Amino acid sequence: MDFQRINHEFDLLGLAQGLSELKHSGRWWVGPCPFCGGEDRFQLKQGTAGWVWFCRGCGEGKYHNAVDFAARLFPGEALPAAVRRIAGQEVLERPSRPLNAPKASPVDPAAGLLPAWKNVIEYGQSLLWSPAGRPALDYLHARGFTERTLRSPWHRIGWSEGRKIDGCWVERGIVLPCFRLDMQMQIAWIDYIKVRRLPKQTWLYHSEREEKYRKLAGGGPGLYGYHWINVDIVFVTEGEFDALVLFQEACDLVGSCTLGSASERLDIARWGLDFLPVAQIYLAYDNDTAGKAGAEAWGSLGGRVLHARVPAPYKDINDYFTAGGDVAAWVMETLRLGRPGS
Repeated sequence: MDFQRINHEFDLLGLAQGLSELKHSGRWWVGPCPFCGGEDRFQLKQGTAGWVWFCRGCGEGKYHNAVDFAARLFPGEALPAAVRRIAGQEVLERPSRPLNAPKASPVDPAAGLLPAWKNVIEYGQSLLWSPAGRPALDYLHARGFTERTLRSPWHRIGWSEGRKIDGCWVERGIVLPCFRLDMQMQIAWIDYIKVRRLPKQTWLYHSEREEKYRKLAGGGPGLYGYHWINVDIVFVTEGEFDALVLFQEACDLVGSCTLGSASERLDIARWGLDFLPVAQIYLAYDNDTAGKAGAEAWGSLGGRVLHARVPAPYKDINDYFTAGGDVAAWVMETLRLGRPGS
């Protein structure tokens, strides 16, 4: 059998859609894996050699083709027979349960806080667009963020006047949640909620402290922009505002994400598989000592890690952007130069 021709010509999307509820997202079709049953793990896209698929749960950390799909779908048959069954467009019914028993889902470290934190996010969003949130909205607009970005369900940015919500103390400031959505665009997982005070305001609790950001108690590490890394090229920034600028100005060119600070380190066990499909990872950390150390920590991902130098004399992408810099043009120039990482 001409496996190469089958991989190139076979309508794997049509077959996969008969086995799983897939939804279109950019270049990808995503949804539950028809093999392990993992929610939002299965990804399918069309390349120059035909359709390829990837599963973060059972995909062994690599892309697979149509022939591999047939082998996984009919494990008890010889490979030529399995391929003949899909090539012959044999009618397959969507299974009422996964073909294999699903693996255990990771435990949400904030599972007990999830209902309360959802209320925090909803409260913050409504307050931002009320008269009480006007100072925060003016500040965000001054930093170049558009209404479309601020209202986006991918971001859910809000404002807090400083109060308890469902037993959770939420400081006064801009609310920046790090979360994941399910296929219905509902919040399914929250890693942390961060509050950013306005420059001329002090914290209500421990007002003498000068840090710009605080996390709600119970929050852990997270990948802000998790939904935006499902592309070939991803820029990793030091903070949330930088990732938002890239999303707003260059989302048609690259994906963007952040671990939230220069001191946070990539958890390979947790997020390594999510970065496997990414061909190039550009590190756009701040131009300072902490930023350099944070960027160097990504070296474990190998030669696909590159450096994106923020134009001098600016400290970060957001400073460059608010000074009138063309972020999309900078991204294009960075991709053209392709500076190798250390």
